[in-house]
Amino acid sequence: MKVKPPDDVIAEYSLQHPDEEFWTLTGHPTENGLTFLVATETADITAFVQFFADSPEVTSYEVLDIEHQGGLIEYTVPEPALHRAIVSSGNLPTYPLVVRNGWVISEMITSHDRLSELKQAFEQNNLPYEITSLTQSLEPTALLTDKQREFVVAAITQGYYEQPRRCSLTDLAESMDVSKSTASRILHRAEGKIITQFIGDPAM
Repeated sequence: MKVKPPDDVIAEYSLQHPDEEFWTLTGHPTENGLTFLVATETADITAFVQFFADSPEVTSYEVLDIEHQGGLIEYTVPEPALHRAIVSSGNLPTYPLVVRNGWVISEMITSHDRLSELKQAFEQNNLPYEITSLTQSLEPTALLTDKQREFVVAAITQGYYEQPRRCSLTDLAESMDVSKSTASRILHRAEGKIITQFIGDPAM
């Protein structure tokens, strides 16, 4: 899919450099907003770094690696509308994101219902979008129940899986209005399904 977010700083910069490509490698919530890691190969790396220094949306940034025609920069911004729309629809951002000429391009694995909710969230947030390709599994199965997915999404967005953790199991349970033991049981079953799906048959 392609989305054209008006408040994405990398998309904004890419409009000024339509022939260049940028890659948002990761994104995670922090105390000051969302922190992203972006990589690029650009003809003017100095101008790219200066853009972060001048951008009013960027609350902080750090140059992690820089070369003559490329760089790796970590920066923090308030939650962009694109991230808010994806999470509010019950989905999770899938990295890396390719940014080109104002468009953020991504692949996502989701259900039909959550895709409909995602489209609705894009429209509610005034985000122009295009579904460029749609492929359906021959045997569509839900790996997680709705409740399990809800807990996993909450755990990720609240920082339960970060090191160090920003959210304890008790905090997560309180936010989901369940007991600590219930939260632990739901997460354990969900994590077991995810790990089993990822590893497959250990005997193979």
